[in-house]
Amino acid sequence: LKVKVRIWNDTVSNLTLMALGSSAPEILLSIIEVIGKGFEAGDLGPNTIVGSAAFNLFMIIAICVMAVPSTEIRRQKHLDVFCVTATW
Repeated sequence: LKVKVRIWNDTVSNLTLMALGSSAPEILLSIIEVIGKGFEAGDLGPNTIVGSAAFNLFMIIAICVMAVPSTEIRRQKHLDVFCVTATW
């Protein structure tokens, strides 16, 4: 008798993978800048992270809004997850 036990919640694993995948370029850029400046902080890292996060947030929301036809009304299924993602 085999019992399948889920270790990860699907939502948590998807959000974690998306966060790592979307932030990898910014993290690597910040690491390269710190190493290149002799382990001193620069201006490029924080500005890149904030700008990229704002762009990602607004583009994802815009694409989701545009994907729904104007004749349909849809509701957010997991509003709590959406709010945490939007404010994080």
